[in-house]
Amino acid sequence: MDHLGNDSTGGQQLRTLHVTPDRNSSDIVSYIVEGVNSARILRGSTDDFKQSIIETMTKQVDGLFILAKFMLAELNRIRHPKRSKLEHRDGRPRIIKPLY
Repeated sequence: MDHLGNDSTGGQQLRTLHVTPDRNSSDIVSYIVEGVNSARILRGSTDDFKQSIIETMTKQVDGLFILAKFMLAELNRIRHPKRSKLEHRDGRPRIIKPLY
């Protein structure tokens, strides 16, 4: 087999993997669920409230793991578990301001 000198693949064909929001959405949801369920600030919160946070974050990250990571880091950065930091007056979750 004849190999090209500058070819870092050794002459092998590589398959292109397309990463799109629809292809990795279940992975992102799993990542967010794990992060929300392990967040100290949410210990003692109802499952409904945690689920609303998960749904809100999933919509806001738009298929991007890096945004999910930033949001979970912000959630874990909160030290004082005051409800006012986590909820709007109508009970909806207040995650963080959009990053972009």
